Amino acid sequence: MTWFFVDDAPAEAQAFADQLADGRYAIDVKVIDPVEARARLLSNKEAPAGVLMDVELGNAAGELGSGPGIAQDIRVKQKSRDITSEYPIVRFAGRAKVERSVKGDPGSDDLFDLKIPKEELAKDVAAVQLRLIGLEKVYSGLNAVDTKANDAINQLLALDEPLLRRWSNDSFHDRLLSALQIATHVAAGAFVRGFLTPTGLLIGENVLSYRLGVDPARSGEHWTSLVSALPFQYKGTASEFFPRWWARGLEEWWLETVKGERPLGSLSIAQRIDTLSKHFNGLVQMSMPEGSAGDKPWRLCALSLEEDPQVLIPVDPSEAVRLTPRADPPPWTDPMHVSLRLALQKRDDLRLNRADLERLQRKYRAK
Repeated sequence: MTWFFVDDAPAEAQAFADQLADGRYAIDVKVIDPVEARARLLSNKEAPAGVLMDVELGNAAGELGSGPGIAQDIRVKQKSRDITSEYPIVRFAGRAKVERSVKGDPGSDDLFDLKIPKEELAKDVAAVQLRLIGLEKVYSGLNAVDTKANDAINQLLALDEPLLRRWSNDSFHDRLLSALQIATHVAAGAFVRGFLTPTGLLIGENVLSYRLGVDPARSGEHWTSLVSALPFQYKGTASEFFPRWWARGLEEWWLETVKGERPLGSLSIAQRIDTLSKHFNGLVQMSMPEGSAGDKPWRLCALSLEEDPQVLIPVDPSEAVRLTPRADPPPWTDPMHVSLRLALQKRDDLRLNRADLERLQRKYRAK
């Protein structure tokens, strides 16, 4: 099936489409302008695999609308069943346009299943292709669910009942199934933005390495061997395209298999590596980057993820500054924290917790 790419710069857009259509994970992409997009997508005459949507479309002749506007029209018509097919919509725009038009606007964010900067194609085309294919799998998996089946969640998450109760969250299950009663794209938002991509019930490989205290690059094949031996990798819907691990599975594995005497989060990097080294050889201890205080890394610095280009900074929550999200996240996702150095650099950001900032400034000024 074909993805549509709605853009107001056809030559540039075609270059991106050609990149996505190349390689092992090639995706067929057709570039269309905003007028054609409305005619083909809002008329229920087309059922694309998905839609890539630019943000600003003003360079198209006579165009007064925007990418988020067209996305909203599609979602409204899907909800009313005037459009009978359900498919992902991905914000695919340059960082400058995003910064100018929609950055920080939760209402715009919620229209899109994923948000991918165009600049990412220059770094890793395959990674972008895999995420788009993964989204197709999410939609097909959700479309196939019988919400009345007792094991609907078990099938989606690929967990038996005991593991489901220990590793997942009943409120997430209720939200997902109730969203499916409304529309597939509503459920996809709950699944992708509330479960699959944020740090919470699932964690990505970077956070996994932080929680184990390992430097993956310097550990090389030893890190690969460790990861392949972990019994708590997410194996549910679209798992082959979104490598994730169950956060509670990690902590359970640490206490029951590794035989850690204390919970993982309470240990320093050195203590984590010392315990791991009794079971796995060749692991190299990670180091906290300058300006990220503490030695018990657990999460990613939330503000560093907003940098251009994006930077990955581990943080020790007890030595970091809390960040209030612009929109309320699901309760099963992790709180957001910021490294002290970045918090000081961005002190004008009113999302930063002032009490944390003052406390840490006093603490490290005294040292």
